[in-house]
Amino acid sequence: MEIDFQMVSLRKAARRPSPAKHLSPVIVTNRYEKLDDTPAPREIRGFPGTTNKLLYGYINIQAASDDNKLQIVQLLTEKKEEFILLEATKDRPIKVVLKGLQAETDRADIVEDVRNKGFSINRISPMRYYKLQKPLDMFLIEVKKEGNFQNI
Repeated sequence: MEIDFQMVSLRKAARRPSPAKHLSPVIVTNRYEKLDDTPAPREIRGFPGTTNKLLYGYINIQAASDDNKLQIVQLLTEKKEEFILLEATKDRPIKVVLKGLQAETDRADIVEDVRNKGFSINRISPMRYYKLQKPLDMFLIEVKKEGNFQNI
């Protein structure tokens, strides 16, 4: 039994492997470079106990004491450097929602009552229904972390 040889169409024929192309190497950058290479003011590194970290392209400076923090802020303003001042998490106020009060309640009365109980208040604001801008029967107060703040 003899099998005849048949020509296969070019679309179905196996292709010869293409010669390997010379590709240029991929260049990557070091996202975790040392802080010595960043343009931080040299004077900030002189404060004892201060830590500098590179976060998302910004330099995070954490001072060891409040005096150092004030001196660093003065230094940055004198050099006209752009910076953002953030409160430490331990110094941030506690947000508390007071429910069950009428929306027409005077804010001064609420502040006076809360202060009589031994708490100090940063801010008080009435809460609103966002879509309708209608006042709700709730108030948002920010209590400073002083004295007996955990028993609010």
